[in-house]
Amino acid sequence: MTEWFEDESFWDTLAPFLFGVVRDDARTEVEVDGLVGLLGVAPGARMLDLPCGTGRHAVAWAARGFRVTGADRSAAYLALARERAEARGVAVELVRSDMRELVRPESFEVALNLFTSLGYFRDAADDVRVLRNIHTSLVPGGKLVVEMAGKELAARNLTPRSWDELPGTGQFLLQEHAFQPGLAAIENRWIWIGGAERREFGSRCGRTRAPS
Repeated sequence: MTEWFEDESFWDTLAPFLFGVVRDDARTEVEVDGLVGLLGVAPGARMLDLPCGTGRHAVAWAARGFRVTGADRSAAYLALARERAEARGVAVELVRSDMRELVRPESFEVALNLFTSLGYFRDAADDVRVLRNIHTSLVPGGKLVVEMAGKELAARNLTPRSWDELPGTGQFLLQEHAFQPGLAAIENRWIWIGGAERREFGSRCGRTRAPS
């Protein structure tokens, strides 16, 4: 069964909305500066950004002298990350990989999992697999940063329906989100409109069983 996040057209179509002006370079620099202080790491340390998306954090880390590997399953996002790195004149190793597959024993001092990128697999064992692989990939005493939003907080702040326009492009995005009873899963629907073209995507993010 193909999962929603395995559909490359989903990421390609929604990239301008997911990684648009709200997540600008100035905000990224502030976030990375904060993480540097939090982690107490020095330039030269080896970093894993998983998944790295369009590379906004990976490139900012590399610009500070860190040795960065960014991994993502989206070829389109990796291409954008490569362009971002080239524009800034920094080197970032970019790897196309599913989060569940990447493992490099004792290769990194720090691993990052940002932009609420964990917890979407149907089977919680897959999330555990990701974390185990990261643990294996960190050197002894290595550090992991995971950015998460608790489901109770997410449910409280949930906007059931929203309608966004990407200025100057003629693109619009309708989003619908609804938590299932007990907050066990969330149903999502995205409708993208660009001129006469319309694309619809859906997902159900939740658990089939607890991790063993």
